[in-house]
Amino acid sequence: MKLKYLVTLGYFFFYAHAQDASTLLMLPNDRLSLDDCHLRYHILSIDVPVKPAFGHPARLKEFAHIGAIGRTQTDGTISWNCGGTLIWDNFVLTAAHCAVDLSGKRPDVIRFGDLNIHSSDDDEYAQQLKIIKIIRHPEHRYAAQYHDIALMKLEKNVVLHETVVPACLWTDEEVRFKSLEAAGWGKIGFAAEQTPVLLKVILKPIDNQECGETYTNDTNRKLPLGLQDHHICAVDEKMDTCEGDSGGPLQIKLMHNARVTPFIVGVTSFGTICGTSSPGVYTKVSSYHNWIVDTMKSHGENVNEFIYNATFCALRYVRFREYEDVIVTSRTDNFVSADSSLRHVQAVENLPPYVVKLSWRFGGRDDCYGAIIDETSVLTLAECIFHDNNPVDHILYLEDQKMNVNKFHIHPEYTNGSGYNNIAILSLEHLLDVRKIQPACIWYEQKFPFNEVHIFGTGRFDINTFSLKPPLINSSMTLLRPRAAVQNSSSCIVSNRYEARLKMGLRKEHVCIGKDFFLVPKSCDLLIAGPIDETMWRVSNHYPTIFGLVQFGRDCGFGEHVIATGFANHRLDEVCAAEESQRKKEFAPVSRQ
Repeated sequence: MKLKYLVTLGYFFFYAHAQDASTLLMLPNDRLSLDDCHLRYHILSIDVPVKPAFGHPARLKEFAHIGAIGRTQTDGTISWNCGGTLIWDNFVLTAAHCAVDLSGKRPDVIRFGDLNIHSSDDDEYAQQLKIIKIIRHPEHRYAAQYHDIALMKLEKNVVLHETVVPACLWTDEEVRFKSLEAAGWGKIGFAAEQTPVLLKVILKPIDNQECGETYTNDTNRKLPLGLQDHHICAVDEKMDTCEGDSGGPLQIKLMHNARVTPFIVGVTSFGTICGTSSPGVYTKVSSYHNWIVDTMKSHGENVNEFIYNATFCALRYVRFREYEDVIVTSRTDNFVSADSSLRHVQAVENLPPYVVKLSWRFGGRDDCYGAIIDETSVLTLAECIFHDNNPVDHILYLEDQKMNVNKFHIHPEYTNGSGYNNIAILSLEHLLDVRKIQPACIWYEQKFPFNEVHIFGTGRFDINTFSLKPPLINSSMTLLRPRAAVQNSSSCIVSNRYEARLKMGLRKEHVCIGKDFFLVPKSCDLLIAGPIDETMWRVSNHYPTIFGLVQFGRDCGFGEHVIATGFANHRLDEVCAAEESQRKKEFAPVSRQ
C-alpha cells in the first residue's frame, strides 16, 4: 500500500488543464535546472533505502464499501489503478486525479466484494459494474494537489449484500479520532509490485501544521499555497498507503446497535515515497459534504443534506453491518454467531432504586443525579447544587416519588467550573424507607476490584436497540447502561473540550473509565453525577456499590474517557457521623423489622 499517482512524475509529465483532459503531455527536454535530477531519473534507481509499506490482509465483509477502479485494456484485461468508496447505491467517491490514468485514459469499471482482484477463487460475491459518468470537483486541476475529490456514477445500483454496501460520510469538521484506517490494492512499497489482495493499514492523524513540514512549496511545487483546511494528514512508522491506493477510503468504524459502520473521513490523495515514515495527505470529506450531495442530486438521485446525518446513515444499512467484535463468538465467511448480552451498551428500563434525580422548584438542570447512601443522605456533585443561583429543592426517586432537600454540604475546596473536589451531600427532609430502597455502599479504596464497571446514560432508542431486523426510526430516548474499562493516568484520554476543568491534571481523587473505540455521535449522553457502580458480594449477600460520580465525558466515555469523582480522597465518615447525630435529634426511632 502507498500513494496515489507518483507525485515525482509530476515534474516530468503533466495533465492538460482542460476539464476533460484526455491526453498526457511531456515537458520539453530542455533542462531549466539541475536540481530536478532526482525527479527526472528516480524511476531508474533501484537502490533506495525505503521500508516496505506494511499492511494487513482484510477480511471479506470488513470493507464492503471499497471498490477497485480499473480501465479495460485493448486485450480485454483490466488495469486496476485506483480505489473508491461506495457511498450510495450507484455512486462512488474517489480522488479527482483518478479520473484519468497516466496514459490519459479514463477508467470504465469498478469491482466490489472481491478481496483478490487478480484471482477468480474468491469471486462468489463480486460485483463488477460499468462507470458511466465521472464528475471531478470543479476546482480541481491536475497540475495542483487541491480539491482532489470526484464522484463516479455507476450503470446501475449495486445489489446490497453484507459484502457490498455503502459507507457513511464523516461530515463534522472536527476529527478527534486517535487512529484511522485506510485500505487498498496499491503497491506494497516503493518500486514494488501491486498487492493482489486487499490490505488495510492503521494510521495516526496529525495536524496540518506538523504535516506541512514535509510538504512545503520548496519540496512540492503542486502545493503553491501549502496544505489547506480540506487536507488531512495521517502517518505511521511502518504502515502506509502507496501508489495504486489513490481514491480509497481513510475511515473510522463507529459502533451502534452492537454493530459497526464505516465513516469515511478522507480520500487517499498524495504523499512521498512509500514507507518512509512520512505522512500521507488525504482529501477531507467534511469539506465537500454539500458538493457531494448537490452533485448526486443534480444527477437524478433522491438525496438531501440530511442523508448523511450520522444517526440516519448508520441505521440505513444496519442489517448489513458487521457485529462489534466483543459479541462475536464464532465467525466464518458465511456465518457469524453472536451473543447480544455481551455488547458494550445495553438499554435498560429503570435506574437502580438508589439513584435519584435532582430537581429545582422553578426549573433547572435536567441531567443531574445522585446516589442514596443512607436513610437521609444523597451523594452528588458540587456542580449540581445550584442552578442560576437557586439551590436544589427536591429529589425524585422510584420514578415518581418526591422528597424535599433539607440542606446540603458542598466540599469546602470546590470552585465553580472545576473538576477538583467536585462532591456534595444532600440531607433530606424525611427518612427514606430502606425496605424499598437499599442504599448504595461506597468504595473508598484507590484500587478497584474490577477491570470493568458500569455507568448510566441516555440515547436514542433506534440507534441503541439490538435486533436481527432493521430497527424502525424511533427518536425517543432510552436509558442506557454502558460498560467501561477502568483506566490509569497514562491510558486515560481526556477530551480537549474539558481540559480547562483539569488545569492541574488528574489527581488521586479522580476515576477515569471508558473504551478506546468511538460510538456514532449522540448515541449516548452521560447522566451527570450518575454513579459508577457494580454489585459486590459481601457477607453472603449482594450489595450495590458505587465507585465514583460521573463529572464529564463525551459519548459516555467511548473514544475519549469519562472523568468521575472517586471517594478515596473524600471519605464521608465525619460528615455522616454529624448527619447521624442530627438525625437522632430530628427523627423518632424507626422500626427496622
